[in-house]
Amino acid sequence: MALYTSQCFGVLMRLSFGEFDWPTEGVRRMYLRRALLDAIAEHAQDELLRVYDDMLPSYRAGRLEEKMKDWERRYPPWLIRSLFNLLNRYGRPPLERPKKLDFAESEGSLAATHFIITRIIDNLTSMYGVELHLPEPPDGLRPYYPLLETQDEYRDEQWTRAADSLEGDLLLRHAGRGEKNALADSIRDSNTLMDYCQIVEDVYTTEGFVRRSSSEKKSLKTHLEWTARRWFKGETLPTIIKERQKRGEQRGLTEPAVSLAVKKILTIVNDDRPILS
Repeated sequence: MALYTSQCFGVLMRLSFGEFDWPTEGVRRMYLRRALLDAIAEHAQDELLRVYDDMLPSYRAGRLEEKMKDWERRYPPWLIRSLFNLLNRYGRPPLERPKKLDFAESEGSLAATHFIITRIIDNLTSMYGVELHLPEPPDGLRPYYPLLETQDEYRDEQWTRAADSLEGDLLLRHAGRGEKNALADSIRDSNTLMDYCQIVEDVYTTEGFVRRSSSEKKSLKTHLEWTARRWFKGETLPTIIKERQKRGEQRGLTEPAVSLAVKKILTIVNDDRPILS
């Protein structure tokens, strides 16, 4: 069965970190909000600290009404809740002012969100009427979740695990670097591992999940950075483009392209309202 497709600004939107799009708008929105919070903490930390410092005296004095009105004019409700969670986490006396604010401390890490969504995936039958008959992973492997990771990322993880196991073995650690890398390569590229990944992906494809292109996988983190800097930090489009060009990035760096990418993200996280000051 086909789950859904979502149109925004005339472009089919497929936004996740894995091989497939999210199964529902709600799951997509939940995950993308957490990812955007992490992007804000990474790329707009100075502005986040400024907002925190501006709110902290009122928070500790128990007089939040006027400050909350200001926040309500600037931010959607979900972001206000997350900012308030930062105050609850870091602002209670006698805690000292943190040098860096981290939403993972107040919201739960993105890995925790992975776990929540994994549970949702496991309960798709009862929640969304989708039944995923996923195979058990081969011995020694954890399950592969193509909504949360690409196949390359999953297989690379197995390479790292194999290499670490060889280094930790008192006998095998004496093998040459080339030989150990070759053995790790053989595990990463084994038919057992690749066949397992393919079977899992075939299950998702059969149930109507939409596969993402390689360009979409590469662009999401960049688009989250642009959104954090443009929307929360208030940087201008020329500033964002100029800074990215200094990193040697040229492709797609036009003001209309950056603006559209930011609006796509905001339309999802803000319940189909591309709030942009």
